Amino acid sequence: MDNRVEDALNRLMQLLSSREVGVVVGEAGTGKSTLLDIFLNRVSNTRYRVIHLPIPQSKPRELYRAIAAAVGVNTSWFGADALKVVDLLTYSYLESGRFNLVLIDEAHILTPACLNELRLLTNATVKHEAVITLVLLGQPSLASTLKLPAMIPLAQRIGAWVALGGLSEDEAMLYMDWQVKAAGGRRYFLTGC
Repeated sequence: MDNRVEDALNRLMQLLSSREVGVVVGEAGTGKSTLLDIFLNRVSNTRYRVIHLPIPQSKPRELYRAIAAAVGVNTSWFGADALKVVDLLTYSYLESGRFNLVLIDEAHILTPACLNELRLLTNATVKHEAVITLVLLGQPSLASTLKLPAMIPLAQRIGAWVALGGLSEDEAMLYMDWQVKAAGGRRYFLTGC
């Protein structure tokens, strides 16, 4: 694993203790999904309840229903709004002793209204301790949206920005060798067969 990925992972792991908002941006194919997979493998399921939304809803109410469903609440009767979901996630923490890790992939498709609603989730606290860590992953348009004046309240809560760029030719060969080796093959690109 290269230093860039390790640095990004370290920043995400630090978010777990600070329970702030994290943002990971990069063009398609720059490794956001790979970074997320490695990160999730390092997250302790006994310490954190992982709520992963791979494709978020574009309306706040539907986004809240998706979060509630991920926690196991029957959303057909659940009136979804920010306060109810905050209560649900707080109760989940109190019941299980596990902090909530909310990961939203493809967050660039969220509207500013949805992003502002997500900020409300970060208000959930127990004894002055945040019970939710929010990580948004998306393409560079997410960064542009978060820099809008209306997004200042959310942007102020961002504890880690991770920007993933493309790989150099050497990095691409190392990555392909790593993938081939992980799949049970032998190194190819750096050994010349």
